[in-house]
Amino acid sequence: SRLIILPSPVTIPLSAPSPPATSTLIEELLANGGKRQFKSFNGLYLTDDFPDKHLYALDKRNWSPPQEWTIEKINNDEVAIKSNRGFYIGHGRFGWAIKAQSVQEWEMLTPVKNSDGSWSFKSRWNYWLSAHTKGKLTDDEKHRYNVSFERENKKSEHWQLELVQS
Repeated sequence: SRLIILPSPVTIPLSAPSPPATSTLIEELLANGGKRQFKSFNGLYLTDDFPDKHLYALDKRNWSPPQEWTIEKINNDEVAIKSNRGFYIGHGRFGWAIKAQSVQEWEMLTPVKNSDGSWSFKSRWNYWLSAHTKGKLTDDEKHRYNVSFERENKKSEHWQLELVQS
């Protein structure tokens, strides 16, 4: 009888693994109660635009609580991002960022601080929270970008986090 040796399977990740979030990074995100506005690469702000179920990056609204978010610690490495109206950002079907009522695996994100001081948020499926796709404008808007999850952490997946003043 002959012995046949088969090669072991190789796993290839979809994107580079995120470094685990350190307690220092998590503490930085939770300062001020975790209250932030998320400014995208194009100067637009992450918005929970009622009544739409999807999320958008829109022009800054100084009067608009839907652009205020709270970062919540889930475990030592992951956070969830909660809107002012009580919804969480979830990694939805076909990569869309959607509103979720509670935190499950789809809403758990690993924060990564980028070399330029911005932040990126990676889902458990190795996709990054992004505002790179132009959306359909409504009557009173100049800009609208759809928020989704993308495969790579490029410029459109970098968010400047601004403290929300109480």
